[in-house]
Amino acid sequence: MTDSETVCGFRVPAVRDNGRAARFVIRPRRAVCSALAPAALFVVFAGGTFSAAYASGPRVAEPVQETREAQPLVVNVGAAACVPCRLMAPVLERAARRYEGRARILVVDIRTHREALKTYGVRILPTQIFFNAAGERVATHEGFLSEAELTRAIDELVAVDK
Repeated sequence: MTDSETVCGFRVPAVRDNGRAARFVIRPRRAVCSALAPAALFVVFAGGTFSAAYASGPRVAEPVQETREAQPLVVNVGAAACVPCRLMAPVLERAARRYEGRARILVVDIRTHREALKTYGVRILPTQIFFNAAGERVATHEGFLSEAELTRAIDELVAVDK
């Protein structure tokens, strides 16, 4: 594949839909990354805006609590050096815009926030953890999550919390 795009400053292959039906499952998927990142990228999608900044060490529980605001929350645990994690960045950015005011998306880099591995039981990168508006963990997905699958999962969270 010769098509590529820039995601968070990295050149990565462009994601193409192969036409297969997407299904939300809670099990490992094909595209996973087990390598740790050399860089510490902490990205928060808040209010539909995409911002990337290097974090200097707040604990994972703190940013999650700060963004609660009685909305469903998706925590994406990944690493800057993980290709599937980088491929998730534009998917998460579009979801943040789409669900502005209805759901929050938080991306945590394990290089800075290693405690996320233990706190959330992360075994594979990326891992998406879904919380309802009450702050209860309702689902976990390991591996790359397509835009259709992510949309379906967030739609379910938003519908339940209405």
